[in-house]
Amino acid sequence: MNIAMVTLNLEVGGLERVVVDMTLALAQLGHRLCVITLRGGGALAAPLEAAGVAIVNLNCGDGLKIAYARKLGAALDKIAPTLVHSHGEAALFYSSLVRFCGPIQASRRFGHVHSRHGYEDVSKKGIWRNRLAHRGCDAVVCVSEDLAAHCERIERVPPTHLYTVINGVNLAPYRALTALEYVQDAPVLGHVARLAPIKNQALLIQAFHLVRQKMPRAKLSIIGDGPERAALELLAEKLELGDSVIFHGETSDVPAKLAETHLFCLSSDSEGTPVSVIEALAGGRPVVATDVGGLSALVTAAAGRLAPAGDAESLARGVLEVYANRASYEDFCAGARTSPAGSLDATAMLESYLSIYSAALS
Repeated sequence: MNIAMVTLNLEVGGLERVVVDMTLALAQLGHRLCVITLRGGGALAAPLEAAGVAIVNLNCGDGLKIAYARKLGAALDKIAPTLVHSHGEAALFYSSLVRFCGPIQASRRFGHVHSRHGYEDVSKKGIWRNRLAHRGCDAVVCVSEDLAAHCERIERVPPTHLYTVINGVNLAPYRALTALEYVQDAPVLGHVARLAPIKNQALLIQAFHLVRQKMPRAKLSIIGDGPERAALELLAEKLELGDSVIFHGETSDVPAKLAETHLFCLSSDSEGTPVSVIEALAGGRPVVATDVGGLSALVTAAAGRLAPAGDAESLARGVLEVYANRASYEDFCAGARTSPAGSLDATAMLESYLSIYSAALS
């Protein structure tokens, strides 16, 4: 197949890592791949470039504009893909628009599969936009059962077009990580995500502030970048956390940074099935996170703790419980390593998508 992956960008994030891993795996199987970004590249473009995968950056701005659909249409006309696989709501909207607008030509006769990685815009406007855009899809793939239920019930995706495939990634680099030695009262908390409102890193920093009151040598390692970075740095300064909060920015080598952490924290207000949590568990890092989306299916009682969304005290309490002492910490590490999330590798996900591709093209 000639497959075009369409996404917003290639910055560090779970959605983007799924796009990269899928693209590389499909290319190894002999398919022709091109990645089209609506806004621009990012740190995760490097492995694609190293593998010789073509990347087209459209450099679109904010908002929904017909001009951006024309840009995508022109790019797809050059590629003439067999199938377009869109990721994210903007990619869904423009890919569907290109399919149904303009002259009917061979380059527009592609199958369209969309992956729904999270709830994103659940306003009335967003729901109606998605209802229309889903009509341009041969298949809509959700990363968790609760998200699939939302798409069927609220966004009215026909059950015949709806699939659930749990995110899977290349877990080999994470399974190779060794445990970080327990240091009393000095845990290093890891976090990997785009710095955006829905990820609510402000809650994480507030929870970390509470942890520091009990463990003054604790550190918080934040990997990722985004529009909230300046506000988060200001919050850390306001709470007088000094250099205990480290903003690494983007990196394509997440395993190396995760290796330097004791446990992983996620503070999102909304999630699908977060790749970062799957990677952390595969690496034997206990997870303390907000109980949203598909997280309850990943984080077992033996592998970490879940807290109500928006509750900084519960999040901090989870960290203190996991890292209470050496025996507790080592038990949680073992529980993380053997959790069901370890089976969610890229191979199983790819097999599911290849089956969906065939159904969409038929």
